[in-house]
Amino acid sequence: MKKVLFNELYYRIILFLVGIILLVDVSCASFNPSSYKSIEDCVGATGVFVISKNDPGYNDARVGERVRFQQYPRMITYPTNTTQVQQLVLCSNTFKITPSPRNGGHSYTGTSSLNDSLVIDISNLNSVDIDTVSQTAIVGGGIRLGPLYIQLAQKNFTFISGICPTTGLTGVISSGGFGLQSRKYGTTGDLVFEAQIVMADGSILTSNSIINADLFWAIRGGGATYGIITQWKLQLIPAWQTVSVFTIEYPYDPNLFSSVLKSFTNFGHIAPDDLSTTLFVTNTNFKIVGHYLGNNDQIYEQLSNASLLTYNGSPIKGCDRESIEQNFLLRCDHLGARAYFLDPNKTCKRYDYLNIGTSPYASNNFTYTIQNVTYPPAATAPGVVTQGVLSVYSPGPLQAREDVKTKSMYFDGPLNDTAINVIIGLLKQMPSGSFAELLSYGGLLPTQSTNLTAFFHRNVAYHLLIQAPSTSDPTTNAWINQWDSNVRPFSNGQSYQGFEDPDLPNFPQQYFGNNLQRLQNIKSKYDPQQLFSSQSTLNTTPASKQTSSLFGTCPFVHDETVPARRSFGNKMFNLIIWDKIMINLWVIVIFLIW
Repeated sequence: MKKVLFNELYYRIILFLVGIILLVDVSCASFNPSSYKSIEDCVGATGVFVISKNDPGYNDARVGERVRFQQYPRMITYPTNTTQVQQLVLCSNTFKITPSPRNGGHSYTGTSSLNDSLVIDISNLNSVDIDTVSQTAIVGGGIRLGPLYIQLAQKNFTFISGICPTTGLTGVISSGGFGLQSRKYGTTGDLVFEAQIVMADGSILTSNSIINADLFWAIRGGGATYGIITQWKLQLIPAWQTVSVFTIEYPYDPNLFSSVLKSFTNFGHIAPDDLSTTLFVTNTNFKIVGHYLGNNDQIYEQLSNASLLTYNGSPIKGCDRESIEQNFLLRCDHLGARAYFLDPNKTCKRYDYLNIGTSPYASNNFTYTIQNVTYPPAATAPGVVTQGVLSVYSPGPLQAREDVKTKSMYFDGPLNDTAINVIIGLLKQMPSGSFAELLSYGGLLPTQSTNLTAFFHRNVAYHLLIQAPSTSDPTTNAWINQWDSNVRPFSNGQSYQGFEDPDLPNFPQQYFGNNLQRLQNIKSKYDPQQLFSSQSTLNTTPASKQTSSLFGTCPFVHDETVPARRSFGNKMFNLIIWDKIMINLWVIVIFLIW
């Protein structure tokens, strides 16, 4: 009797294991890229919405917000779940077409939309699932900052990142991510617990401080070149009840530049951690903007003691206590404080500026020709975002495309008089449409190791961003290039990897510092054939591709569908449906046998 029972149990176990193996085989067999004749057929079988070169909307879809480098991808795809991303990567592998992952479309060099590539735009992977008990959120890799802030605020939470609402969260984390509150809480990448990543071979990995820990280290500040991140788990911060914001408008007097710049660089990086400040200059405007976590009672004293409100011992016009507190200081809730920096009228009421949906850009006004056919630019008209907006607020305004050139550099401490004089000389020559932004670091960051994550730029005092219109005007080009030749020697030589600059002579070293070699090793390990390539690629040499799997070379197929907020109309038949049917049938069979 015991022997019969043992044999029956053994028989059932064997059937169960065979069923599991067949489940995997069915999943893998349900999508076989090599069975298709072309990349177009392969992509079509995934069921994603596709825009090709001759389709209406191609001119707008082929680039993101930055249009200095006009790229012409073969196709632009919009997956709505991780499985589709995986299948698109497998199609790219099979037909030797470079995949270009795209989140917010903010790449300054167009690396999220390369020529003849397969753009995988993940903007529809934008779900937000908040756990109020653990104070964490699982969010889609395609979420943009504006909608993320809005949805977190509904549960009285927030997150540390930048102020631009159209920026993609994955792009921010891949660059490290510096926000107004980073002096107190650290970078955006410091507040990540886990990621789900589609790798170059089509496999799907979980990456955290324990599992694939080297990859987890790299994707937080090491560039967007290791895989396609479809999901993040974030550490949330309880929303601040009161936030003070301010804009100190100085008279546009070049005589003030030197005094204010010197005082600012002596103060900003050693200010209280709750206070973040930025010096902002255009050819008509000269101001300091700030963000303080708390009431504004102490702000005037802080700025006054730093000599930012006086010149030659006398109050600067409009910078006395009464004027500052009545005209420039506002108390906001945390969401309103973010909207404040977007609102030209500097109020805390325009939450709609954060509600930018999944397709927030106005038309790409660029005429192009394909196969001897010239396509004129679409008309640009003011309007509001219509796709993927949240119902809780009015939709935000469409965002203009930007044809700009930038320079980025870091400084380890206050600027000396020689550096200040050189900078002032360039500020006085600033062309129209340009700006200079000096952002204070310091606070928590210098106390952290520069290899805490792949984001290297922690032990610095200031970041300087210069932006000018990308133009054929030789005067403008000469002006912005002088920042490299005349000002960079006073910096530490490093640049923020989120502001890609093709002029840098050694960009991997300047972006990643002493973390570069470790990043190169990780890149070679996880993407040995360099499938994911961009200007931030780490100059690694492709190695022989190695694959290992319990059931051969076929990766597991996951299907964590992320609810989309945009309808794409008719879609081609999706083989994933058959995958699910076959899996369910095998589960029933195994259950009945058992």
